[in-house]
Amino acid sequence: MRLLPRLFLAFPPGFAGVALLLLRLVVGVSFAFHGAVCLKTTDPSSALVCNGVFEVLTGAMLSVGFLTPFAGVAAAAYAISVRLNLLSDASAPVFAGSTAFSFGLAILLAIVAQGPGAYSIDARLFGRREIIIPRANHRSESH
Repeated sequence: MRLLPRLFLAFPPGFAGVALLLLRLVVGVSFAFHGAVCLKTTDPSSALVCNGVFEVLTGAMLSVGFLTPFAGVAAAAYAISVRLNLLSDASAPVFAGSTAFSFGLAILLAIVAQGPGAYSIDARLFGRREIIIPRANHRSESH
């Protein structure tokens, strides 16, 4: 059995899909913007460049909804690691302040739990498929 299709249980369309798109964009753009700021600093260390590249890539993946469960878990783990000062040479936390950090983590957990929604690359790659089974032609043969 393949792992990726099992991670994507539902791709809600309509209002729920738009809400998930909005959540993905809020967190994804925040990560990408913070990563770009890290990359633009003068005389950045190699660790800061790695952190910046990670944030830009993770933010982009979240924004477009590509491998959303992996990107969401990676972003949450990264934010927690930076917040707890577990990463060396990390800049200020992605979500500075306790309230912003709590909201950001809650949004990431909601995205991971609910999936990417219908308006994502994941929905195009792993979404539900319609399988049309042709009607069998039964002929009764008499002997």
